[in-house]
Amino acid sequence: MPKNYNLYLKGYVGDWDFSADMVNAVLDRHKDKEVCVLIDSTGGRVNTALSISSLFKLHGNVHCHYVGMNASAATIASMGAKHVSIDANALFLVHKCMSVVFEWDYMNADELAAHIADLEKLRKDNDTIDGCIAGMYASRCKKPKDELLALMKEGAWLTARQALEWGFVDEITDDPEDAAPEITDVVADAFAKEGIPMPPVGVR
Repeated sequence: MPKNYNLYLKGYVGDWDFSADMVNAVLDRHKDKEVCVLIDSTGGRVNTALSISSLFKLHGNVHCHYVGMNASAATIASMGAKHVSIDANALFLVHKCMSVVFEWDYMNADELAAHIADLEKLRKDNDTIDGCIAGMYASRCKKPKDELLALMKEGAWLTARQALEWGFVDEITDDPEDAAPEITDVVADAFAKEGIPMPPVGVR
């Protein structure tokens, strides 16, 4: 596993330090070379992750390495990479996409019907997005799409070994420089806010 990375993608997918523009700029500077990417993120925006995955695929020679806890959009970003590895102590989570749903109001029957119609459209849109993501996972894992949808519905954390068995990654490494996952109170609160299940590691 390379010790020197060309790109570090950490934090929220969609922020400045995990953005498609930044990825594109780095890939553009290394058009004819292997690009090594370190990923350590619990997720974020699906649209950004899809864009980054496409950029990796277009470049054609990207090696992604996962450390720490990686979930949601962070797992989508590497789907276009040529090679994906994961630290032996890292964790990996795929789940169905989520949308913010909040309404606090009084409604009559007509307004309720309109609100229900809006929610039904949102559900269908999420089903479409889930199908797209499951297809990407299935292509990489070389497994039926329905199996990946079932795994996404379960939304359980995978160990590095399980991520390898499913086919999300190509290799497990045991580099002492890769930090083992840990959860602070702030991270735990963020998980709860996003509806992400707690991984099987201690909170500190």
